[in-house]
Amino acid sequence: MGRLILITNDDGIDAGGIRQLAETAKAFGEVWVVAPESQRSGKSHSVTYLEPLYVRERPGYMDGVKAYECSGVPVDCVRVGIHLLGRKPDVVLSGINSGYNISGDIQYSGTAGAALEAAFWGIHAIALSQANLDYHPVTDRYLRELIGEYIDKPLPQTRLDINFRLRTGRLQGCKARLRRFAG
Repeated sequence: MGRLILITNDDGIDAGGIRQLAETAKAFGEVWVVAPESQRSGKSHSVTYLEPLYVRERPGYMDGVKAYECSGVPVDCVRVGIHLLGRKPDVVLSGINSGYNISGDIQYSGTAGAALEAAFWGIHAIALSQANLDYHPVTDRYLRELIGEYIDKPLPQTRLDINFRLRTGRLQGCKARLRRFAG
């Protein structure tokens, strides 16, 4: 059986970043997308529990990708994805977030929260973010390479955060950080 990849985000299922991530991830395994139906930034590691969750299949979302939109937040999407798959995926990729997840911002990020949820489940988890711009040459250059480098690298009780950086119009490269939690 090939690698099973679950992808989510906090910017919504139709955001450009998640589409770029799904397209790139197809080279590494079977890709399923379960993402919020619309923008859910700033939801951190919250869950929906006082109202029903709605999940709708998105046929034709992308060739070679099974996709669902969810009325909940990114953490809900990870849980729904595990249920839809019938097993834990081999890896959860969360992003590509529109805006960096660095410093104090990371504690509010739904993108980071989804990766944290996956790590709690014992699933290999990578959160990816980029500058909040329409111009992403660093992501375009390094995304496939970094997925290839980290998709199977052991990350016990950890999620990996990757930020594709662009500063004042100059390519700056990528920063990858391991974020540990007590579990």
